[in-house]
Amino acid sequence: MIPNNELSSSAVVGGFSFPVKQPGDFLVDWELAGIYLNDPSQGLHVKLWRLDAVPNNDSGLIDLVLSAPGGVSESEGSRTIFSAINVTEVALAFDQNMNPFVAYHQGEDARLYWYDPTIPGMTHTTMPAGVRSMRCTLDDKRDVGSDGSDIVLSYVRAGKLCARYQRERYTVEHVMRAGVGANAVLVSLAMNVGSRLQWRLRRYELVDDPGALVSSAPFLGDVVFDLYNRSGLAEDQIDVSRLFGATVEGFKVATEGGADVMVQSLQSAFFFDPSESDKMLRAVVRGGSPKMDIGSDALVARDEDALTIDRAQEAELLRKVNVTMIDSSIDYTTNKQTAERRSNKIKAKAESSIEIPLTASPDFHATVAMRRLNIAWGEMETYEFELPIAYSALVPTDVIVLTDKNGKAHRMRIMEIEEDGGTLIVKASKDAPWVYDANAVGVKADPPAPTTPGLVGDTVVAVLDIPVLRDQDDELGYYVGARGTARGWRGAEIQMSTDGGVSVGQSLQMDVPAVIGVTATDLLQEVGAEYLSQQRIIVVVPEPLESIDYEQLLRYGNKAAIRRVDGSWEVLQFQIATQLSETTFELSGLVRGRYAAAPLAVAAGAMFVLIDDSLVFVQVQQWMTGTTISYRGVSYGQDSDEADWSSFAVDEPQSQREWPVHYVRAVRNSSNAVTVSWIGRGRLGVETAPRQSKYFAGYRVSYSDGFTADVTNETHTRASTPSGVTVTVAAINTITGPGPASEVIPT
Repeated sequence: MIPNNELSSSAVVGGFSFPVKQPGDFLVDWELAGIYLNDPSQGLHVKLWRLDAVPNNDSGLIDLVLSAPGGVSESEGSRTIFSAINVTEVALAFDQNMNPFVAYHQGEDARLYWYDPTIPGMTHTTMPAGVRSMRCTLDDKRDVGSDGSDIVLSYVRAGKLCARYQRERYTVEHVMRAGVGANAVLVSLAMNVGSRLQWRLRRYELVDDPGALVSSAPFLGDVVFDLYNRSGLAEDQIDVSRLFGATVEGFKVATEGGADVMVQSLQSAFFFDPSESDKMLRAVVRGGSPKMDIGSDALVARDEDALTIDRAQEAELLRKVNVTMIDSSIDYTTNKQTAERRSNKIKAKAESSIEIPLTASPDFHATVAMRRLNIAWGEMETYEFELPIAYSALVPTDVIVLTDKNGKAHRMRIMEIEEDGGTLIVKASKDAPWVYDANAVGVKADPPAPTTPGLVGDTVVAVLDIPVLRDQDDELGYYVGARGTARGWRGAEIQMSTDGGVSVGQSLQMDVPAVIGVTATDLLQEVGAEYLSQQRIIVVVPEPLESIDYEQLLRYGNKAAIRRVDGSWEVLQFQIATQLSETTFELSGLVRGRYAAAPLAVAAGAMFVLIDDSLVFVQVQQWMTGTTISYRGVSYGQDSDEADWSSFAVDEPQSQREWPVHYVRAVRNSSNAVTVSWIGRGRLGVETAPRQSKYFAGYRVSYSDGFTADVTNETHTRASTPSGVTVTVAAINTITGPGPASEVIPT
């Protein structure tokens, strides 16, 4: 019995592992049940049964015929369980002993055919007047649930959704939801794949019901099911149970081609794949949980490597994706949405355009474009390997995790499996679930092309005091980025002054806009450079940010800098950029503590700068250390007097500040000689092979009694060291002197 006769507070919609009634299925129904009639010995989840109401031309009656694969008994393929006149609807269930339960309508009358243990025997019962669209199911078919299971009979009566239960002999009417509407129709009632009893109604009038998912659009599963069913596949050969997480606003089918062509269009937008096995055609949504883990020892040895990995070259990948659909927000005219990788570091040049016969919102269009672009970059690897026949349960679309001989785990989606000589030849593609979670915000229509120049506007300048990022930048200096605040911005002159703006000592031209924005949420301090950080941060930026996969993250992709209140900067990375609005993104998968930057707290409202090739390194003179530099950005076409000066102090420039050393140890021998050792940190080439700056001048070993020694290697021995003294080590730069000292080490 449903707890307290109440529906759940929110709808959790799912598909079904067996066919259920669709609109118009009045004289047929299906139910998953046991092996034979009156035989529950193998459980109630064995095979799919079918009930058909078939006109009998000899008797003039309508026969209600039960059938099932392998027969309804050991000697019968089908059985007519009863006949009646004027049958207009039927619904099927089975009780715990595999007795059939049939709810049927005879014109205006509603009746039940069921096993009554008080007779004992099968009987017909007439329901009260006004009962419409009866549906029924056994609510729990599991062996462990048989003691508490119930046949649930549900229907619409007097504008209310009602239910009756087997344990109450169907004599008590329970109102599940009042006010569903006088014209509401119950289409189906069944247990979905999420083990939740699910009602589906049409013409439901409670549009604000929080316990229902009210939608005028069909589910994707309904559309795909209909297309396959039109092509001649039987209902029990189609499994679309995993396609009930999305709805289809509109789909154009007036084109040439079979169901496969139609479904391919839907695959392009909803990212699912068909898979055929066990005489069943299944549709599987990408990004699901892995089916199994496979170790390298399971791979069949081959002449070449047991696991072959091919990685697409960056130049061959997509830089831009265009998606054209029918836009429901602009009078159902076509609209194009574009996703593009704008980083200057991207070598890819290819562009893809696709037209999908779907009606949807601009946001949906843009999301499809972004995901199609992310697939090209996030799923660059393909795999080929062989498995023993013991893995024959695997089918195309299955997701697996394969660990290679080096211990690296590869998450992949099987594309093809071919059996040859007792082994399975498997071809797979990398599976990146984050790709299919990305969302984007679209525009309703392309804005009209301007015929007059736009406003030039001011220039936002970011001066980043951060460690050098490239070998050619190994000087005393700063990274500078700039962007405009108005549509007519075409670049700016960045001016610098050491006398408060009285004169311009240095200037540079910048016409590539940097991605400069602001944080909208706080970033909390962390104990160390935690990898990966569990925090998320929301930023507002004028240009879209892109997600990357884990391997790209390890190769120092998606670097950004955030300015703290004191003017210092933290360099970090992010893996996932989830678009919340046109200019707002939530960043997750953070890697903090990059480039020796401590992961301190950063309050909302901090400047955020994406680190890419739009930033220009500006060298300054060594004599400027200890001075204040003023700077401003004068937009092209703007009077210089309209631009305000900003300033920063050149105190401890990070471009030539050495990083702290690691793993400092001090060992004292019997003659009181202390040997100090450590591991240095190269500031250049950290992405590949760290190495020292050309201004690196060794290390300073400092003892607490005032003794110091400057050395060039990573060890120092001091004879006759007094007891009780401590020692620290700092790397030395010829421009800025000793960097941060290590922790204090006792000797």
